[in-house]
Amino acid sequence: MPHCSKPASVDMQSTTTSSTTNTVVMDSNRSTKPSSGHRLNPNDFYFGKMLGEGSFSCVYLAKEVRTSKKYAIKVCEKRLILREKKQEYVKREREVLNRLTGRPGFLGLYCTFQDRSKLYFVMTYACNGTLLTLLSRPSFTLDCARFYAAEILLALETMHDMAILHRDIKPENILLDERMHVLIADFGSSKLDYKEEDEDEEEQADSGCEEKKDAPSSPTMSTARKHAQRVLGAEYDDDDTDDNGEDAPPATRPPNKRRSFVGTAQYVSPEILTGTPSSPASDLWSYGCTLYQMVCGVSPFRAASEYLIFKMILRCQVSYADSFDHTAKDLVTRLLHLEQAKRLGARDSPRYRTIRQHAFFEGIDFEHLRQQPAPMPSTNTETVLNNETVHFPEGMQPGLDDRQITRLNRAGTGRVFSLTRSGLSSLKFFKTVEEAFKNDPGPVSLWQPFADGDEILKYGIIYKRKGLFARRRMLLLTKRPRLIYIDPVTMVKKGEIPWTSSLSVEAKNFKTFYVNTPNRIYYLEDPEGFALKWCDTITDVHRKAFLNSENNDTTTKTTSNSLVQKE
Repeated sequence: MPHCSKPASVDMQSTTTSSTTNTVVMDSNRSTKPSSGHRLNPNDFYFGKMLGEGSFSCVYLAKEVRTSKKYAIKVCEKRLILREKKQEYVKREREVLNRLTGRPGFLGLYCTFQDRSKLYFVMTYACNGTLLTLLSRPSFTLDCARFYAAEILLALETMHDMAILHRDIKPENILLDERMHVLIADFGSSKLDYKEEDEDEEEQADSGCEEKKDAPSSPTMSTARKHAQRVLGAEYDDDDTDDNGEDAPPATRPPNKRRSFVGTAQYVSPEILTGTPSSPASDLWSYGCTLYQMVCGVSPFRAASEYLIFKMILRCQVSYADSFDHTAKDLVTRLLHLEQAKRLGARDSPRYRTIRQHAFFEGIDFEHLRQQPAPMPSTNTETVLNNETVHFPEGMQPGLDDRQITRLNRAGTGRVFSLTRSGLSSLKFFKTVEEAFKNDPGPVSLWQPFADGDEILKYGIIYKRKGLFARRRMLLLTKRPRLIYIDPVTMVKKGEIPWTSSLSVEAKNFKTFYVNTPNRIYYLEDPEGFALKWCDTITDVHRKAFLNSENNDTTTKTTSNSLVQKE
């Protein structure tokens, strides 16, 4: 992308305006086209489909209008960044990408820009997906595992030589370029400028643990239990009650409490679990977990809950099938050691010499590895050409406004929609009610009987999680106020979310949001990606309702005091 300036250091901060609206500010060094002085913006790109989604961002396949080059654009919602307190994560990821751009084995950052509500990172498009997807192919052999394990090791060497810790190595974060070679991605959990003598204060902040100077070198279950409870909170809505929410268990996570966790449960190292300082050996642990999965198709630590996974990790409970390759088993066993210093390669000089020399990598030419053809074939050319028409249809408009986001989110579900509601005046256009409400919530008059004469302020199809299942519901927010949810197929009211003074809402990402009540947390998903709008509307109605209630209470008390004085 020659017309983009080199990404520079970024100054992100939270500010408060007179209307108490927080914003995230990137410095003025946006990417520009030197020839015209034009500052890049979303209208310089066609947005084709959603590639992935995080807690405060979505990644889209995009095509530049001027050059037709494809990129992956990470779109970060500023308000979600602030709500999740992730400003440092975003700054850190941008700085790491900036340092690693141009080095083999890493996703490249071409340029960045922003608008009032979002930050945009224009990055390499890894057209062949992730290593996780590759593992599902029957043709993924032990030789493939050996090749990709070697490429990942080279990338780790490069990162660690540059004093960068990734801290979230896993198959989902290992992408594949057009030649099926490895590109390491997702540096939001990374640590910059690591030094052996550091006490790693940043690790304490990320994990939420208080670290004592004389912290134990070996992990303990009591520490892990406390940390697991702190970072996990109420992950699922596990009550077995009726759908009306009665007799639901108390919420185990205080409303608005931020969850913070470095890494992913199945791949996280023991030291991160216990809040002790991490090191390059932490990435070696995750590397060992990834190698295990490449050999047998599943991660080494598997259990019914993240807490049980943590217990397995802290005890290093790894089992191997009889068919597991013995040289790979030896390498994984040496990498998955509870003590960082005893992991294979942790004390090597030059770096990771003993890992390179392990019998598993016999025959691997590390020096020329990226010049060699990958053992896995690339995506079929015909499929790529067909996808081009699907993702970038003729006549599509550039940019990423609300209309485009709706189109992309709907396309991500595998459904095709009309973007207008004008044609939906009744159900006669659909064969079944269920078919209708997969597409559109219908006219408000259809739901008015459920509001008992109250005005409906906002309504829409959501998915309500209960245990391991997500049920499709019509959610109504009324003026009174009430939050009513209905089965849109049977047209039966299923329940209400209790409306109290302590009710609060928070968005997890573009689609998922929580409604916190004294006795329960409701996990809801807007399939069209407007969780923030739900949160804003509910918060506004809640504030007005209880502000009026407080004013009425004040008036009543004033009147009572006046009567007492008169008497």
